[in-house]
Amino acid sequence: MTACYRPDTRHAALEQSPQKNKALFVSVLNNENASFELRQTALSTLVKIDPLLAESTTVTWLGKVSASQKSNLVSTLSSTPQGADILLTLLDTPSLALKDFTLPIAERTANSRKKRG
Repeated sequence: MTACYRPDTRHAALEQSPQKNKALFVSVLNNENASFELRQTALSTLVKIDPLLAESTTVTWLGKVSASQKSNLVSTLSSTPQGADILLTLLDTPSLALKDFTLPIAERTANSRKKRG
């Protein structure tokens, strides 16, 4: 009997010590052969532990993804205060435009900013 690969379980285990596993998250993000979902999950953790690195990685990645993937990425980033900060920083740059935000994502991003002060 072979073990079933469940990225959610492995990611949860890695997230127990995110700083210790930072290099692995960066490696996954930079691996163009990894699935979009796995890379997105790695980014959501990196955003929490190293927002500056996550921002530079996001800029690079946004230029390489499809419109639907960009939408998913923007939605994921908007779910954390650090991710919302990245989105606001990148807004109106060549990487990200207002059209990439749905109304719920824009509201979530704005509310995240209000909560932080």
